[in-house]
Amino acid sequence: MPGPDNNAEPSTVLVVGGGLAGVTAAIAAAEAGAQVTITCAGRLFGGSSFRPATWGLGLVAPDGPGDEDDLARTILDIGGGAADEALVRSFVAGIAPAVAWLEAQGVALKRPRNPDEREFVPCFDHKHRRWYGLEREPVQLALAKRIRQLGIRVHEGWELLDVRRAGGPRANGGDPLLALLLDRASGRAVVAESRSVVVATGGCGGLFERRLGAAEDTGAGHACALRLGACLTNMEFMQIMPGLVGRGDGLVFNEKMFRWARLADDAGRDALAPAAAALGIEARKALDARACHGPFTSRLDSRAVDLALNTAGPDGLRVRFADADGRPLSEASLPEFAQTYFRWLREACGLGADNESRVALFAHASNGGIAVDEHGRTAADGLFACGECTGGMHGADRLGGLSSANCLVFGLRAGKEAARRTARSASSKPYAIPESWQRPLAQASTDEAPVRETLRRVRSIMAGACMVGRSEAVLTDARAQLTEMRRCAEEAATIENLQRANAINAAQAMVDAALARTESLGSHHRCDSEERRP
Repeated sequence: MPGPDNNAEPSTVLVVGGGLAGVTAAIAAAEAGAQVTITCAGRLFGGSSFRPATWGLGLVAPDGPGDEDDLARTILDIGGGAADEALVRSFVAGIAPAVAWLEAQGVALKRPRNPDEREFVPCFDHKHRRWYGLEREPVQLALAKRIRQLGIRVHEGWELLDVRRAGGPRANGGDPLLALLLDRASGRAVVAESRSVVVATGGCGGLFERRLGAAEDTGAGHACALRLGACLTNMEFMQIMPGLVGRGDGLVFNEKMFRWARLADDAGRDALAPAAAALGIEARKALDARACHGPFTSRLDSRAVDLALNTAGPDGLRVRFADADGRPLSEASLPEFAQTYFRWLREACGLGADNESRVALFAHASNGGIAVDEHGRTAADGLFACGECTGGMHGADRLGGLSSANCLVFGLRAGKEAARRTARSASSKPYAIPESWQRPLAQASTDEAPVRETLRRVRSIMAGACMVGRSEAVLTDARAQLTEMRRCAEEAATIENLQRANAINAAQAMVDAALARTESLGSHHRCDSEERRP
């Protein structure tokens, strides 16, 4: 057994992650009668869900029961055959109940005044759906109140290092799970025992130099789940989005603004014309089409815009806004969605439609991750997952507004199912600490320097290999570098090496998936192949 300084309070359900998915799962588990603890690498209500990279989160739902089949078929269509149909249909059926649950928690959802405007059609969709806006403050206030009411314990600044079964190699389904976590405040490793663990650690955007998500989203949950026996799926489908340059980790450039955008290089020349001409499309038509979806996709001619931005590199392109006659844009003349964006942008950084700015490509959200079933169960007994760290309910491209829907639907289901599993499990018994954890638990403090250097190298590798232009030569070189880094990280079992190995393993899973898929499909673009799946 670890010493008293290394023990966290035991709970029946441990939720790892403090974003929308993790908080939802924790509340659902507690409402089902479980004793719940949340741990999160940053702060509660952190991660990509609550990061102020834009005004808030869009949430899309079917427009009544009669729209569920069309929404499911649309998800499967734009997913390019990479989504699980049974999971998709189950997901769609769960969105309306999840919205009702959120409103029952006291969250006031934003509704559009003009829902029929073109801008409220979700990314990649062919029609309007039921659209809601999740503003961070109302969500946070309502869910924080519920956490306090339910007595859920919260440990902020606890980073996931590993998850093992208490019984070791001979463990069975009745044995508890042990999570090894780093308490950043003390620099010490901590062991948390629970009957079920829900992983809600976000995506893998933190593995990239330029990102719109949270820096702590470096795939620790993916690596730990894989180590325990879970599976990963669709890891190659990483969304790449336009963002504003020079704003830290980046602010979202709202794609609707491409409708009025003019892109120029540093010399003031039209930067889009060459890429558009190569695809046989007019630059203005490419921009208008690009205004219909946020993430890059390889399957549409609008990719000309992203290819031009990709050529420009990290510094991006100059962008200004003008009407059809080339005159400066009047914000008052814009549709509701665009006005909301510029109102937020002025408050956030003093930019409006009359200002020139710079736009480049950034890693955004993951479409793939830990494979789960309709209840959030993984292939590892007792391990559940929800939110952006999961995959299967999305495919090669993802409809706008379904990331937050995923957090709610599978957060609720994973939390409830984790609580049900604890009720079926045998009572806890004394457990032995895995031998590989003895050294990390004995460390008095951690050295952050090697971890920072590893993340710097991983982010550089991923920026070169897994953004828009991917090729066998670059991916193969990336894999070789990551393999060598992984070997070095696994030489000794220390806290730092566990942190390093988790990031390296998650990055390698993405590189391996990108290597295996030799054709372009949705968000995965192979610039060395003319093969393209419709």
